[in-house]
Amino acid sequence: MTSQIILIVDAYYALTEPRPYRAELTPKQALEVIKQDAGKKWNNALVQEFISLIDHDI
Repeated sequence: MTSQIILIVDAYYALTEPRPYRAELTPKQALEVIKQDAGKKWNNALVQEFISLIDHDI
């Protein structure tokens, strides 16, 4: 479960940083991408908790 938390956080920061092949996403856009993979790539409960924590700060 700890690895899932790290993967979600890493994905969020990867999405919000500019890459040579794409522009960075806004925090809201990054959360939407992560939400789309909830229950598929990541544990749904962890994604919901992460979103509630991040959404509170943005």
